[in-house]
Amino acid sequence: MAEWTSVLASAIQVQADKGPVGSSPLAEIEFWRERNSALSSLYEQLNLPQARKIVAVIEAGSEDQNLLNSFKAQFTELTKLCVEARDNVKFLTTLERHFKNIANGPLGEPFVCRWQTNIQNCVASRRWHI
Repeated sequence: MAEWTSVLASAIQVQADKGPVGSSPLAEIEFWRERNSALSSLYEQLNLPQARKIVAVIEAGSEDQNLLNSFKAQFTELTKLCVEARDNVKFLTTLERHFKNIANGPLGEPFVCRWQTNIQNCVASRRWHI
């Protein structure tokens, strides 16, 4: 359980330290896709029946409630971040086609850069509602 807790904490910290590579909306979309992929794979592994059984056994017989509470807190944070990443990927994917058209069109990068601030504000505001 201690190893799982440290892996969760490490994965959450790595994702917190990352940011989009580049300043375009397409970079923002790729950032959220990568975050979703990294966090959801860990989340899915911890939701496998075998992992759930191990957690249940530890809950039933563990003397170290601090370790169990720490794991639960990390798992709750992972769940929250997974939902956030998944929702942002869904939202931004609906806009991706338009950003590709704008980026490859005659207005190009200067036009996309003006949109970057707006899309980042929109994603940031969605974080508060999750």
